[in-house]
Amino acid sequence: MHDLIACLITIQRLKQTPRRGWERAGVVGPESVAEHSFGVGVIAALLARHGDEDVGRCVELALIHDLAESLVGDITPHDGISRDEKYAAEAEAIAELAARAGDPGLVAGWREYTDGVTAEARLVRDANQIEMVLQALVYERDDAAPADTLDAFWRSATERVETDIGRRLLAALRDAR
Repeated sequence: MHDLIACLITIQRLKQTPRRGWERAGVVGPESVAEHSFGVGVIAALLARHGDEDVGRCVELALIHDLAESLVGDITPHDGISRDEKYAAEAEAIAELAARAGDPGLVAGWREYTDGVTAEARLVRDANQIEMVLQALVYERDDAAPADTLDAFWRSATERVETDIGRRLLAALRDAR
């Protein structure tokens, strides 16, 4: 139990870990990684209800997808770290968390999400992008950052969203913008 408690305490850090992309965009007091993961989980659950994906699995993957950041931090594309280096660092971190938790399923779930090998993983990956642009829309409406600063987040999501329902929701968010 002591290792599990240590793991949970480490994961708690995500509540105080700000999303660095928003900081780069000039948002003061941006959402935390934990807040983002919560949003991804809600979006994934709602999207899964419109399709054939397993809602519980989608929520689980959403909760797992950023756990490694409790050890490596929120690494952005602007940090000068290659995708391969980021993947390796996060793989090592999720393995450490899984060992502490006594749950190898954390590694399997993280890999499933990261590699996008199932319909649920692809839906959660889209939910990750949707949550990002939804947050950008909120920041834009709250004047937390200029719209032109947030355009890069919209472009990134447009390039990455894969599922039909994800594309439809992204288009609706663009219309709402």
